[in-house]
Amino acid sequence: MRGTKGSLLSKSERNTRRAWLDEHRVGRVRAGREAATTLESLVHTDSCPPGLADALIAAGCITERRPLLTRNVDDFVRVNGLTLVDP
Repeated sequence: MRGTKGSLLSKSERNTRRAWLDEHRVGRVRAGREAATTLESLVHTDSCPPGLADALIAAGCITERRPLLTRNVDDFVRVNGLTLVDP
């Protein structure tokens, strides 16, 4: 697992982050047909995040009705239907 600057995390930091995710019941978001449809709709709006990866992440979270945990809230604040959590 890599940290926000791309360096490898220590085992202790990985465990701390996993424990936080478990405590807040954060699961993985799967991409599928519904997420692809959401992505297609999202990219045709002015609220689309600036990069393809961010748009995919937002679409997946919207589709699964899950919050997006990110410290990069500025790229996502305009996305309608997306709940943001800054850990």
